[in-house]
Amino acid sequence: MSLIVRRAKVLAGVILAATLAAACAGSAGTQTPGPTAVGSTLAPLPTRSPAATLPPLPSGWIRSEVVGDFSLGLPGGWLVLTKVERDAPAAADAAKARFPTHASDIDTTLAFMRTNDALLFAVDISGDHPSGSLNLYVVRVPGQLDESFATHDASVAQSQFGMTEPPVVQPVSNPAGSFRYDFAQGQAQTSRAGIMYLLPADHDIYQVAFLSTVGQIHTYDTTVTSIAQSFVAVAPGPG
Repeated sequence: MSLIVRRAKVLAGVILAATLAAACAGSAGTQTPGPTAVGSTLAPLPTRSPAATLPPLPSGWIRSEVVGDFSLGLPGGWLVLTKVERDAPAAADAAKARFPTHASDIDTTLAFMRTNDALLFAVDISGDHPSGSLNLYVVRVPGQLDESFATHDASVAQSQFGMTEPPVVQPVSNPAGSFRYDFAQGQAQTSRAGIMYLLPADHDIYQVAFLSTVGQIHTYDTTVTSIAQSFVAVAPGPG
């Protein structure tokens, strides 16, 4: 697997394209960009407490938590990095020890996470999709999520990827108040493609970008939907 990251351009703290490639070990890797928010200034989080209940996960999945922010479910065996590995050298070293063949790629990915304030990065290293393994990352930006925000988000993706038509924004009922859109850079099977979920949380928005290729992204539809539906923002606590 190669996790190759090209730094995203900054545009007023809204969604832009970053390039992340995820492929199986031994492959050259297919670059797969998706939107990310960069350059935003976030207010400190209030004191937060765990949600009372968490959605059940599919068999074999594991819930990954970003302390103070959110948790979500991921298939077992995925490589997962959070803000803990991003910010703590000892945790980063432990991750590289668990995945020694990907150590240099982990360093590159953690640098991307620091630059873009990404809270979580995960990639399928199962080997089922050698030319377009699914990877995802999560960022948090300030704002109130509504259809106007989501439509503007999609228009930025349209411009960034040279799409002739804007991505179709769809409201999502689970999680409630969310939106999603699909994007692609061309129609070839190896063209970069992805799915963006926009998830509300108090006065912030979590952007969950799923990235792969045109030929592979929709083979992951069930996985993408399950991950999005497992997402739970940590509830604000008193004070």
